[in-house]
Amino acid sequence: QTFPCVTIQTLTEHSDEVWFCKFSPDGTKLATGSKDGYLHIYDVDMQTYKMKLRKQFEGHSFGIGCIAWCPFSRYIIACGTDECNEIWIWDVEVNN
Repeated sequence: QTFPCVTIQTLTEHSDEVWFCKFSPDGTKLATGSKDGYLHIYDVDMQTYKMKLRKQFEGHSFGIGCIAWCPFSRYIIACGTDECNEIWIWDVEVNN
């Protein structure tokens, strides 16, 4: 049996390559990190599986090379590539 593959949506908010993406542990959010230096958080509609941009965080000088969620899906940590010493922790529920 083959796994069904259907494009539901194309996310186009990033202006450069997406280097990392990860669903939150509860499955209700998707985080994407890009060479453009932005971290995007999308809300996932669990009925249609479509996504809506919830937050956009900026400030990553060298792009986002890795993302990790906290176990309860509120905080996210992002870091750059090997050449970067920046680590960012974001609260996806507020703007900080």
